Amino acid sequence: MRRLFLALVFISTCVSAQDPLSVRLGLTIIHGVNDPGDDSAPYNRLLSELSQLSGVEVSSKYYSSNRVNHYLDTGIIDCIYPISKGAYRHDIDTIYTDNFNTISSHFFTLSEPLLSSTDAAVGKTIVYIRGYLFANLVFDKTLGISFVPVESAETALALLKNKRADGYLEYMPDLRFAISNTSFAELKTDFTSPIQELEDVMECSNSSKNSRVVDSFNKAITHLKTSGKLADILQDYYNLQPISAH
Repeated sequence: MRRLFLALVFISTCVSAQDPLSVRLGLTIIHGVNDPGDDSAPYNRLLSELSQLSGVEVSSKYYSSNRVNHYLDTGIIDCIYPISKGAYRHDIDTIYTDNFNTISSHFFTLSEPLLSSTDAAVGKTIVYIRGYLFANLVFDKTLGISFVPVESAETALALLKNKRADGYLEYMPDLRFAISNTSFAELKTDFTSPIQELEDVMECSNSSKNSRVVDSFNKAITHLKTSGKLADILQDYYNLQPISAH
């Protein structure tokens, strides 16, 4: 009887070990990039590939940046996708996947002088989209910059045109998805001097299960990079070139 019990335990353990991993994923909304209304958007396509290659079963829901970070801290979700590495200080221990993209942030203006650094923006009013954290840059009071959240890119542009703001902090190339080519051509920045350069990753609460999830996704990311598939998936994202750098 004891042998039968041990055999059943062994079989149960083997079956459990072969059960597919699952993850509760909080998705951050990036219009045109990780978009609830567009399955063909680059990061939507990437997540689909990662899920298929890794074998991880993904259940997901879109949230604002602030809410998705709170939900990770409180255990409502297991991981966030995408998020810039180190962009948020969590109340819990977290782990990251390998990076799958690098993005930069810039101060955009409508006229000279260009705001090519935080020093150049001292004493200025800079608007940014509410919920975007920019690795907590907008909360750094020591910089001497007045950061003001707004609801949309259109509002940010209107404040620039009305001279109620001196600059607009935004990620590239994400901004290209948020406004028209005509509006983008009006903006000026120094693309050679980003305010920040950040790595896009998936961030998970640190647990034994999530460590296996991260390992599985990392293998998939490596395969996508070495095969050239990652560049193919994100080609629309990578290939958007600045219309006007001045």
